[in-house]
Amino acid sequence: MTLTIDIAQTTGGSTISFPNAYLKFFKIESTNPTPITSSFSNGSVAFQFNGKGPVTIQFYVIPLEIGRTESEIYVNNDRFILKQFIFL
Repeated sequence: MTLTIDIAQTTGGSTISFPNAYLKFFKIESTNPTPITSSFSNGSVAFQFNGKGPVTIQFYVIPLEIGRTESEIYVNNDRFILKQFIFL
């Protein structure tokens, strides 16, 4: 499954954070492009990407549970709530 994040404008890179609540439902398999850094802090995994202007970042994730999920991610400190239904 692919999670695609389009960022309209950035001046010096982007940070995307996944709290543990998201990682309870999904395993992050890979990213495109490759982040310049990744870190774990305060119960979240954060990925830092280079880039200026519009940026598209893709995360390839594997669902770990079947059913309805509600979680959140942060893109440059802006919170986004994700509601999904996972089935096989």
